[in-house]
Amino acid sequence: MFRAIWTKTLRDYRFPVFAWGLGMGVMIMLALTAYDAVVASDAAKEETAKLAGEFTFFGDPVAITTTVGYATWKLLDVMVPAMLAIWTVLAGARLLRGEEDRTSMDVLLSTPQTRISVVLQKLAALGLALVLIGVLMALGAVGGEMSTGIDVNWLGAVLMGLNVSLLAGVFAALALFISQFVRSPGAASGAAGGLMVLSFTLDGLGRNFDSPITGALQKLSPFYYYNWNKPLISTSDFAGNFWGYAILVAVMLVLVGASAYIFVRRDIGGVAWSADDNATRAEVDSASDALRLADRNAAATAKAQRSVFVRSISLQALRAEAPTVAWWLIGIGFFTALLTAVIPVIEEPIKKLLADSSAIGQLFAGLGTGTNMGFLAGIVFQFVPVLAILFIMTIALSWPSDLDNGRMELVLGVPRPRSRVVLERLGAVVVAAIAMPIFIWLSIWVGAQMVNLSLDMGVVATAALSILPMELIVIALVYAMSERLRLGAIVSIVATFIAVSYVINLLGEVLNLPAWVMSLSMFHVYGTPLLSGWQAGSFVGMLVVALALFAVGVAQFARADVQRGA
Repeated sequence: MFRAIWTKTLRDYRFPVFAWGLGMGVMIMLALTAYDAVVASDAAKEETAKLAGEFTFFGDPVAITTTVGYATWKLLDVMVPAMLAIWTVLAGARLLRGEEDRTSMDVLLSTPQTRISVVLQKLAALGLALVLIGVLMALGAVGGEMSTGIDVNWLGAVLMGLNVSLLAGVFAALALFISQFVRSPGAASGAAGGLMVLSFTLDGLGRNFDSPITGALQKLSPFYYYNWNKPLISTSDFAGNFWGYAILVAVMLVLVGASAYIFVRRDIGGVAWSADDNATRAEVDSASDALRLADRNAAATAKAQRSVFVRSISLQALRAEAPTVAWWLIGIGFFTALLTAVIPVIEEPIKKLLADSSAIGQLFAGLGTGTNMGFLAGIVFQFVPVLAILFIMTIALSWPSDLDNGRMELVLGVPRPRSRVVLERLGAVVVAAIAMPIFIWLSIWVGAQMVNLSLDMGVVATAALSILPMELIVIALVYAMSERLRLGAIVSIVATFIAVSYVINLLGEVLNLPAWVMSLSMFHVYGTPLLSGWQAGSFVGMLVVALALFAVGVAQFARADVQRGA
């Protein structure tokens, strides 16, 4: 596995491949299995189709009265590709910049390997990992079709896995491209994540608002071309649109080609077309200019020492993560405000359907009240908490990343207790976690003001704040495993935990899962505070779990040797 760059890289992806592939495959299988339990009668299927037609922002409900149509609309239009893209964004941002960030790229390039060979081998490994994930998802779809007794569409299942992997690959290529212009993998993944949210939003707007502007903007979204194909649905329009696949491949190749072109021409550790890097190379062309460069570096060092951000570990961490946090806050804030502003557009048609319908059942239970708060719970808070948790996961992962990259030795070389080091780093991540619910509340307020939507902002604040314990659990889980596992394994385990929690909450009642299984889902424990009010017991219970995991992480770091290295 270590004889070639691509095999070593593929080995590093072994945990994400199995975690994401199996996790997404099981989600698809459960969605296929659950359809007959959710919608039993023909009348219920027709009523469900009418109601789903009002939610085209999240995908076109094609053949919604069939098992494969329901599963496609429920998971494959948005949830599955978006969740997989979270990992590919992280992987793409670190594909080259990760090696540079931990200074191992210089060692790699000292071997008889050209830069273009390094890029191509790493890309081949990531591409093969995505193919394997697609195959595992296809097997999950086949298993679901077999368990429901419908005709097994082997080709459709394979194309479905390919389509999801292609879309995720586009966002990986986007993160790789952005990483050529920034020095931090976190900044690249944050920017790519924000653009992914914007891409989904543009696609949803194009389906809901028939205007030349929204139509043109929709065509800029990779989700638009991804949704040209719904391979599980065996119809002539959606079974296999070659151009949808071709456009995704073309976009991916353009981004990858541009990234490779830039990488082979820039300095290792530098950024594309940096004036500072060019000035540095010019200044060292002569001995006298080398002295001038030393003076400039000394001045820069003195300026850095006067910065407030070097006075504590937590402030340094906040400054390092600021670009990533900013991109995520902007992306999720825009998405949240937009979803809130859309509520009046779909509210009246859905209320009418709910009044006329007698068999909607469990599928849209979150909208049962027919109130503004009910719509906010069913539309905004079905998605925003998941995005908030994925956001905080990416921020928390900077800790195991620093351990893997061997950065802690210098930090621990100063007379500072280990417990203080880990607690200060935790404090910086917790600050980001607190910022997200506040920003969600503000975004909902802005969206409501834009369309004059009446909401109880006090209850909204409670619902947003209730996301915080879930964020803290994810942070604590990352820190608790950081002394035992490497970054790749931690990403896989935490992402699997998030996905399983979401699936249990989404389909648990339909599948009649035991209460103790339901209680393992933090989304189920979170509940619907917009409708049921603040659940003090659930809030405190999740805080206790987070504090216990925090204690494990702090205790392990205080006692373990720092031997991770680069």
